[in-house]
Amino acid sequence: MSAGCAGRSEQSFNREVGRERLRAAFEQVNDHFQRLFMRLFEGGEAHLLALIDSDDPLEAGLEIFAQPPGKKLQSLTLLSGGEQALTATALIFAAVPDQSRADLRARRGRRAIGRCQYRPVLRPARR
Repeated sequence: MSAGCAGRSEQSFNREVGRERLRAAFEQVNDHFQRLFMRLFEGGEAHLLALIDSDDPLEAGLEIFAQPPGKKLQSLTLLSGGEQALTATALIFAAVPDQSRADLRARRGRRAIGRCQYRPVLRPARR
């Protein structure tokens, strides 16, 4: 086997490993995002939709769908500015892998939201 062939094989293997890691991370972030969205909005639902414009997760886009309580499920771009901000906040916190750090950031985020014009009612999650 030539050095060029071995390099391509290794590169192909690395891309496949990257795809699998991305899929696993996506599922974990999506699950956490759904829970955080429900906490911030006290209901509703949200999810991430992957594989936009490509079947390859390494090259695909991402679509965010959200449904605040009392509204229909729609793309993030169709939400109000305040709803977009809270949805983005939930997604950012969802990307934090350590739950204790995510909870700390969520508490800080709630304090910051308390100083904003758009203020949803925030209550601690029931455990």
